[in-house]
Amino acid sequence: MISHSIRFQAAQSKTGDRCVSASPARSRPRNTGLGSRPTTHTDPTYVVDGVVHYAVANMPGAVPYTSTHALNHATLPRVLALADQGWRSALREDPHVRHGLNIGEGQVTHPAVAQSLDVEYVPAEQVVA
Repeated sequence: MISHSIRFQAAQSKTGDRCVSASPARSRPRNTGLGSRPTTHTDPTYVVDGVVHYAVANMPGAVPYTSTHALNHATLPRVLALADQGWRSALREDPHVRHGLNIGEGQVTHPAVAQSLDVEYVPAEQVVA
């Protein structure tokens, strides 16, 4: 069984500017530069420098049926492209799918992964060419 949890973070400044980010729950929320930390359903917001932050981890867990449909709606076209075209062609055709590649043909194609493993980074475009 594969389980996906997504953390959503939203911030609004005094002037009304908004920033929303989503990341896997196992990672930290994207730092908006305005001060970020995970929050809970019990205490979902906090204010830093006049910015209200909302960073509840695993929001899909609060609405599992709806979040499952949303995840399927967002990912199914890409899964079908991988199945219909093969991984290499699908990644050549769709930059969003290509951006999700971390390792291909034994090469590390994500800069942060390469840095964390202290190995050479090879752009995904080179691997799928």
